[in-house]
Amino acid sequence: ALPIFVTGGYHDWAGHGTHCAGLLVSNAIPAKNFIGVAPNYQIMPIKVLDDEGNGTTAEILNGAIYAREHGADLLSMSLGGDVDDPLARVIYHDEIYLKKIPIIAAAGNSYEHGNFANYPAAYDFVIGVAATGSDNRVAYYSQSHPWVDIAAPGGDGKKKNRAGKQHQVFSSWTADPRATFPAFTTPAEPGEDRKYYAGTSGTSMATPQVAGLVALIRGIKYRLSPDEILSLLQSSGDPITDSFYPEQIKKMKGLKNNNATNAIKNIN
Repeated sequence: ALPIFVTGGYHDWAGHGTHCAGLLVSNAIPAKNFIGVAPNYQIMPIKVLDDEGNGTTAEILNGAIYAREHGADLLSMSLGGDVDDPLARVIYHDEIYLKKIPIIAAAGNSYEHGNFANYPAAYDFVIGVAATGSDNRVAYYSQSHPWVDIAAPGGDGKKKNRAGKQHQVFSSWTADPRATFPAFTTPAEPGEDRKYYAGTSGTSMATPQVAGLVALIRGIKYRLSPDEILSLLQSSGDPITDSFYPEQIKKMKGLKNNNATNAIKNIN
């Protein structure tokens, strides 16, 4: 049985986890022109949020500890909150990071709504992931702070890019009729009724793309520490020089976009 730390079954009624998992490990789907970053790798799906996307710090920490105890090589965490819980900090640091398990976490989507520090991404030992839009600018929603470490494509969300287009990140989606969809989620193709595949946006979508690259890196050189992996990501990334709101990029000087090809080439 899949590990579940919240009330309800293991089904993903919201679609969020399914979408993130697809970006990480989906096998090639030629008809959809879609493949995950690390398709030959396995994931350990752990449900720590309920069907409304809510969960407690204790539930999330229980999931993280379960992952470590059952052999996870990394944690991909497309979630977060604005509370810096002292116990959470200690557990993530001592029980995950010091065990040489990289934690990759979403910076959050609330730049326009307070731009608060989002945990666990805001911890200095966690790889915090921002999102870029289709025009390679920091996306309007992406929370922006000095603790953000790297970025990856997260989609345009509800606002158009410079060319007047709106592009979302395409991935797998739950086909359950009870599934919910964010306002800017789009069906994969007209007539598909949003089943199986869909496009949506957020730092949640950027995070598994970075986590997938970390999985590939660990597959080549497993002994690299989380800090060494972050250094490789940053030294191999493409510079980002602009953001939807000018002040965003000023808060993240030197921010780079994930570049898997360069990172793999630069492994020593």
